[in-house]
Amino acid sequence: MNKRQEEILKFAIEKYIESGEPIGSRFLVSKTGLKWSEATVRNELRVLEKSGYLGHPHTSAGRVPTEKGYRYYVERILKPIEIKKKIRETLFEIIKADLEISKKIKTLGQYVSNITGAASIVSLGDNDIYFTGISKLFSQPEFRDLEKIADVSDVFDHCEEYIQDMHDLIGDMNKTHVLIGKNNPLDEMCSVVASGFENNGLFILVGPTRMNYRDNISLINYISNLM
Repeated sequence: MNKRQEEILKFAIEKYIESGEPIGSRFLVSKTGLKWSEATVRNELRVLEKSGYLGHPHTSAGRVPTEKGYRYYVERILKPIEIKKKIRETLFEIIKADLEISKKIKTLGQYVSNITGAASIVSLGDNDIYFTGISKLFSQPEFRDLEKIADVSDVFDHCEEYIQDMHDLIGDMNKTHVLIGKNNPLDEMCSVVASGFENNGLFILVGPTRMNYRDNISLINYISNLM
């Protein structure tokens, strides 16, 4: 992939994450300040589609990212950002508070779900598992279908059975890992950002594949370092 295609892919993915709507060349040129003509961007979108990084819904002229596109974005394009000061301060207060661990974890999970719109699953490493934010997850447009809600709900009903799979798949607990679509053992409709903490604990953020990877990865990195 050349630099121009990479930049166009970056903006196409980020604008799709923001809007949830298929992205076209006219929109990209007008909203992102790309220096190329609309025709050039349209041709590059076609190339990216043929290469498998973008898809083309039948009902729209725009493109949407594929799992391959998201993986390339996360692995090759994405740069971590510094999370907002207020969020850093709140996370620090929660994690350093003089509370029993279960209370602290519940408070942390609820806060993270509220600011990300994703669900949180926290394993304390001894079959003590807490999850929250399911309603936030299901408020995303990807889950308007009741059958899809039922499929993903089943993950939370049996999340104890999936935690060991997550541990096995992640391996290095000192790194933040991103599992997208079919690479995610929880459900291929979702993506996961996960990192370990002391005593074999695991913090998992579960969102649609259209999740805000930049913010969520930076957030989980920060939480992991604090814990």
